[in-house]
Amino acid sequence: GLPRPSERVRGRMQVLVLHGRQSNENLVNFQLSGLKQALGKEVDIRFLEGSVPWKYAEGVDNHDADPLAISLSKGRDFKVWFTHETDDHRDRIDFFKQQDPGVRVTYHGADKAVEQLLRHLEADPADVVVALFEGSIVVHLAIARLLRERRPVPWRLSVFFGTMCVRDDALAGHLAGVPHPTVHVFGRGDEYWFYQRTAAGRRPPEDYYESPVVMEHGEGHQLPSAGAPRFRAIYE
Repeated sequence: GLPRPSERVRGRMQVLVLHGRQSNENLVNFQLSGLKQALGKEVDIRFLEGSVPWKYAEGVDNHDADPLAISLSKGRDFKVWFTHETDDHRDRIDFFKQQDPGVRVTYHGADKAVEQLLRHLEADPADVVVALFEGSIVVHLAIARLLRERRPVPWRLSVFFGTMCVRDDALAGHLAGVPHPTVHVFGRGDEYWFYQRTAAGRRPPEDYYESPVVMEHGEGHQLPSAGAPRFRAIYE
């Protein structure tokens, strides 16, 4: 198995955050308001941003960036971590293609995203990696690569909000019962909830890991907001 780091990187807890699809550092910083409130001031939070620019594609994306997301981004481009293609040539948005168990999905550039994450952590280590939505796939794939190479996971805990499965079957083989501590938080009102929990007939992402902690809240495609019923239970 993979040895677990036993001590903090530095005196203060170091947290690295990976955003989701169609996002950026400014937007995810706003999304994390509740988590930052719960963690307090004795934690250093930094962000890693994907390198692939995102532009709305009609017939592919669920929706274009809304005015609030554009405002919160403060002029920053929206990013994704990698691109993908499917073998489904029917005229339907990608959201439905990925949920179809019979559709084959192939990632492009995911290896570069994994390399970006691991190089960043080598230069600036973290205790905890927090990943939102598509960002969780990059973390899963990074752990799979470390496992293949018989290298330890160099951070102590992974926390996933709206964790997604690795949909490219060629890349998911090493992810089963990995002895790395994880927390998985799902929103029952999320339009992706069914896909997140069923993984299109594949292994659900929480089952990639040994003894995962799984929690749910009643909101949608977002992190639990302050004042929500399970806000304190999840963040604390």
